[in-house]
Amino acid sequence: MHLAIDLGNTYTFLTCWEKGKPHIDACIRVSIPGMTRFSYSTAKYFWDRDGMREYLGHLYLEYILPSRIMVESATILFPTILNLNTHRMLLDVAEEVFGLSDVSIIPQPIALVYGYNLHNPQLPLTGDIMVIHSHEAELNFAFISIIDTYGITLEKQFTGSLSQAQKEAALIGFYSHEGWQLDSVLLGADPPYPSVLDELLKSLPEKVNVISEQNLQFVAPLDVLSWAYQEKSPNLSCAMSFVYPFEFYIEKLIPNQDATELVKIPFDTANLELEYGANYQLLTLNSSGMYNLTNDPDRVKFNIYELDNSHGSQTTGSNLILAIDSLKSDLPERMQLYLDMATATLSLEINSDKIDRISFAELDFHSRLLSGQGKIYEMLKSNNAQHKLIADFENHLLYANPESQTHLTDQTELILFRLYALLQLWQGK
Repeated sequence: MHLAIDLGNTYTFLTCWEKGKPHIDACIRVSIPGMTRFSYSTAKYFWDRDGMREYLGHLYLEYILPSRIMVESATILFPTILNLNTHRMLLDVAEEVFGLSDVSIIPQPIALVYGYNLHNPQLPLTGDIMVIHSHEAELNFAFISIIDTYGITLEKQFTGSLSQAQKEAALIGFYSHEGWQLDSVLLGADPPYPSVLDELLKSLPEKVNVISEQNLQFVAPLDVLSWAYQEKSPNLSCAMSFVYPFEFYIEKLIPNQDATELVKIPFDTANLELEYGANYQLLTLNSSGMYNLTNDPDRVKFNIYELDNSHGSQTTGSNLILAIDSLKSDLPERMQLYLDMATATLSLEINSDKIDRISFAELDFHSRLLSGQGKIYEMLKSNNAQHKLIADFENHLLYANPESQTHLTDQTELILFRLYALLQLWQGK
């Protein structure tokens, strides 16, 4: 069976999918005390390896194992976006407890919106959406954008007061001096609502669609499974992405001082939407560069840290996510550092057989311009682009004079064809 666990602070919801349909076993489809309400016996809380192991182990022994059905896969819905160390720890513990080689973690607000849209295909949520959960006296906010079928993006999450939420929402265009700039509000909890939530709902413009879906915590994880494993509709292929609330730093020696400092890696997590499960190149490490922390000419040492971008302090310790300490001869001089969102890890591409494009002699502008025209033409044909655009491009390639294409007019024409081609490919994505 395919298992889904909606891990919450107050309640955790458990459900599964088997043989093409929801499993209705009452022992599995349950709501139990959440991470902060569970009575731990050997651990102090959820947020360390022992706490995760005890909590997930309890779920497995009390609810999953009695079904006598083998767990084939597991998807965890988590209330917030986790930093890499915590994300990786939760994956490791879940894989250990459930006996799996691969577990997925999806932000819960994305799953709630996705689950609602699956059950309401005639009136799906679109545009700018605020998802609200209430946890005891606190409100949890998530701001999500949906653009047609291109994907769901989690823009920001926040826990706090109404006034704080307004300030956070204003930073991403969901709130202004005129009030809330929203299309819909999705309530992830059933009434009665706390008074502060009633105050917020009364402050919304009339045009905002307020939705309270019954049993949404069961609906969302179940439908994430149906999407992931059954692929029952082509409309469900839209990407999930989020603005990652952490930044990456590399440690650097301070010249003429017995001390180090953290230097921000220029990877724009504050504005870049990271796609779920994708890989991103963060940095090129040079064993002879300024970030090598050792003075030993035969060794290399790098330290990479991850910090919460909502805080200005640059602390180390538990934020260390990658440490390299090796003989220089065991590594190539240049190494590509990648962020893997699926496995929550940083990894090195150290294949020395790969071409080092930085060491190339720089090509002239005309050579670079011509190098990709054939590839774009083939992509247009394979993606069923507009017939007229393909025909015009064919004529251009057929009658182009290699000697005259160094002229600005011909270069400009080719640039325009490439821009039109990219636009067509993007629109047909």
